[in-house]
Amino acid sequence: MVAWSPDGRLLASLGRDDRYLRLWSVADGAELAGPQRKHNGQTRGVVFGPSGTRIVTCGLDKKIIMWSIDPI
Repeated sequence: MVAWSPDGRLLASLGRDDRYLRLWSVADGAELAGPQRKHNGQTRGVVFGPSGTRIVTCGLDKKIIMWSIDPI
């Protein structure tokens, strides 16, 4: 699963089975953050908040996790 930041500069990817969240630069493909894993089961979604400084993930473990990221 992937989500683009509101300004289109970042891409968040979340592996369904491996449950790792990664953050990428769209401009050069560089991995900026990751891998981070906090879900205990398969993941189901990833989305950026409107400001682009938060990412929300959800999974089958019935958790919704809000991640804070530094603006670039």
